Amino acid sequence: MKLKELAQTASEKAGVDPQATNKVLKATFSLLGEKLKKGEKVRLPGLGTFVHKPGKEPGQSGRTLFRPWSAEASNAKPDKQDRAAKRAARKQAKQAES
Repeated sequence: MKLKELAQTASEKAGVDPQATNKVLKATFSLLGEKLKKGEKVRLPGLGTFVHKPGKEPGQSGRTLFRPWSAEASNAKPDKQDRAAKRAARKQAKQAES
């Protein structure tokens, strides 16, 4: 979804002018970017956590990570759950072949 589509959908749901919604969204994303550049963690309930990790070597810009899980939702991170599910699927496939 692009910013314009997001602004249009949000303005329809809220009953607000699409141009005003677009301005608010641009300001919000700008603020999020500033916070991430400062190295702050940004948590958006229901959406996830954003973190900027600096590069390991001087001159590297680093990367921004999005973590769509929360501690309340699950104790295990999705990648561990995915690996366990893949292992179980491989095990079942191997047993089916035998």
